[in-house]
Amino acid sequence: MALAAGLLQGIGGGMQMRQDRQLRQRELSAMEAMGQNRGGQTRPGPAPMGMGVSDIAGVSGGGGAFPASLIQAESGGNWRALNNEVGSGGTRGHGGRLQFGQARLQDAARAGVIPQMTPQQFAASSPEIQMAAENWHFRDIDEAIDATGGIGQMVNGVPLTRDALRAVAHLGGSAGMSQFVRSGGQYNPSDSFGTSLMDYATNHSGNGARSAQPAQNRPAQPTQPAGRWSWANTMLTGGAGR
Repeated sequence: MALAAGLLQGIGGGMQMRQDRQLRQRELSAMEAMGQNRGGQTRPGPAPMGMGVSDIAGVSGGGGAFPASLIQAESGGNWRALNNEVGSGGTRGHGGRLQFGQARLQDAARAGVIPQMTPQQFAASSPEIQMAAENWHFRDIDEAIDATGGIGQMVNGVPLTRDALRAVAHLGGSAGMSQFVRSGGQYNPSDSFGTSLMDYATNHSGNGARSAQPAQNRPAQPTQPAGRWSWANTMLTGGAGR
């Protein structure tokens, strides 16, 4: 009798544990669904373990500092970085660790890389979504770089590496990068922080360039750094980019 009672108790305990696990799984699934679709936005979260600049496919070379130097300059690596600068098309706001504006996000959405979203939504999106946009962004830039034939040219003593031209296009757009190459650096507008295309070519060329630091005049709040990225920023003095 005691043995039978013990067996029944063990069976009952095992059933209760399975029920508890099932209930917990249902609760977690419900919480995840609520968090991922609140107000049409993906709930922001920390980057998964091991996820970082090395996960930007095909972006390497130039001494290995790119795109880490660019990410540092744009946001200090903050996935949720968001500013209020006016970008291409007159829309305010640049979001994410590489500070994409509305125009570039629309380009990525048209390419089928990400859903339609605002810079504010992009800054609140997951690292996976941001890196999908980043991967496409640099692939698109690389096609424009190859068309210029500018790699290897010297401009003001700075060799134009692929990384240097990626940085120029990131700040001024593909058309601005092409004009920069064609003019031998004479086309060199600056953004609202006084950073020029030549500055970005120098800082991110990978040829012993000085380490890029976030702009000193950015707000101290970690959720609202005034990143530079604009993709044909209307704030560039001297002309528009792409």
